[in-house]
Amino acid sequence: MYFFSTLKSLIELPYPNFSYKKEMSPEAPVDDFIKEEKWREILSSLVICFFARGIYQPDLVAMALSFAGFDLHPEDLNRIGDQIYKEKYRFKMLTGFSLDGLRIPKRIFDTPSPNAELKEGYIQRAIAYAKKVIQAG
Repeated sequence: MYFFSTLKSLIELPYPNFSYKKEMSPEAPVDDFIKEEKWREILSSLVICFFARGIYQPDLVAMALSFAGFDLHPEDLNRIGDQIYKEKYRFKMLTGFSLDGLRIPKRIFDTPSPNAELKEGYIQRAIAYAKKVIQAG
């Protein structure tokens, strides 16, 4: 359910890292969702509140970590977030998680969106793309 609600929010709301287009491919919100998730892995590891994620950008986090003796650059943080994300999904897949079994709640299509009408085929293509990206590691 989290995947669907996040995908819907990415389509409806302008995210700081999200370039909204009225007619976007199903891949665009998935790419932005994955990029956001990778950064959340860093914030979670540092026990930073997700409500403040707009404040704690890579440059600020790298600078703060330098005061604690860590010599990390924003690129290092992004690489670490990518590694954590891949390991998390590797573990999830090993323990039985699969995007194949996801059921799309019908209310997502019943709830009006101010930006775009969501179609089931669009969400299914987004899920198929997310599966491909996750499996590619």
